[in-house]
Amino acid sequence: MVDSLSALSVNLKIQMWISPDSLDVPPCIIAELLERVKQALDDVGIEIPFPHLQLLI
Repeated sequence: MVDSLSALSVNLKIQMWISPDSLDVPPCIIAELLERVKQALDDVGIEIPFPHLQLLI
């Protein structure tokens, strides 16, 4: 779900259910969730932009 829109980002809110036997490994669960979200976005051709900085001298 889109949580908010800003000039530089689209902030998504993701909720998940974690089974009680998985509560002792939250970092692994969060990492896997982020990988799945990124893969799902890649699969449908949605790119995640990142800020670029150009320094011209």
